[in-house]
Amino acid sequence: MKRGKTLVATDTLFVFDLMGTVVVDPFYEVLPAHLGVSFQELLALKHPTIWVEFERGLRSEAEFLANFFHPESGRTLDAPEALVTAYTDAFDFMPGMESLLTELVDQGYPLWVLSNYPNWYEIARRKLKLDRFFEKYVVSCDIRHRKPEPAAFQAVLDLANRPAAQCIFVDDRQVNVDAAEQLGFQALLYRDTAELRRDLEQLRVS
Repeated sequence: MKRGKTLVATDTLFVFDLMGTVVVDPFYEVLPAHLGVSFQELLALKHPTIWVEFERGLRSEAEFLANFFHPESGRTLDAPEALVTAYTDAFDFMPGMESLLTELVDQGYPLWVLSNYPNWYEIARRKLKLDRFFEKYVVSCDIRHRKPEPAAFQAVLDLANRPAAQCIFVDDRQVNVDAAEQLGFQALLYRDTAELRRDLEQLRVS
């Protein structure tokens, strides 16, 4: 984005998804590599619901790790702590995202997070110093709702005390973008940071 212009009204709230949008999601490459399986094999081996339960705050980390594999797989995690370390060590910014967030903050926009994630988001928050950018984290493990459930988006609106029309939501999943739009958010699908910049340029006002 070019300096010297504003995007939209500076009281507009930017609401970012976290994993796969702001932060690299280790699930797709790092986790299978750590376990020595392909991604498709991982999908077949993992417990069908335990991750979602962990994301909703219904399961502890210990319960998640103890039940990581499908009961019929015959597998257990030999070194659960090593999995957590490998997973969270991979947290990093999506290419170009740190610079974009810096520019938005410098232009005076408030930024929040709305994420489906377990309490591991706190590790990413500390490691990447996300508080430089984000004022508030609305996360499924705390609110017990996951996108695209309307209640997840409503939690942001209630906490921010503003209508959806004053929010721009950014997410890498079309189903979440569609849900946000249905509730009145202006929503942008994240494919990569360069494309997001172009989308934001389209919102510029003189």
